[in-house]
Amino acid sequence: MRVTTAAIFGSIQKNLQDLAGELQKVNASIASGQKYQNISDNPVEVGALLGLNREARQASQFERNLEPAQEWLRVTEATLSTINDLVTASAAVAAQMASGTYNAAQRQAAAQQIQGYLEEVMQTGNTKINGHYILSGY
Repeated sequence: MRVTTAAIFGSIQKNLQDLAGELQKVNASIASGQKYQNISDNPVEVGALLGLNREARQASQFERNLEPAQEWLRVTEATLSTINDLVTASAAVAAQMASGTYNAAQRQAAAQQIQGYLEEVMQTGNTKINGHYILSGY
């Protein structure tokens, strides 16, 4: 079988065009600093990279959400600790007044003290953080 000169030149020309195309892709990658210029260059790897980018954005958003949540927890813990201290103090006064050794004036003073504790609990329960109540509803 005889191969014509035109067929040989056609084959050489096609190979040169293919090499020129590959050279253009390499030059574009070097110029842009990106491994792939189009998704079609390697759909599997580009898809994985896009997935990683999405996960990185989600992780970044989680970190941004974490700071206000931690602040809310710190304030809530401090508020609940204060309320616990007030309830404990009220219980101690009530237990002390339960015995028969105190007169009416002392019991009245203790009742006013407990009323003060109750008002402080209510005030503490209305604590706000970033414009939102932490214990009194949203």
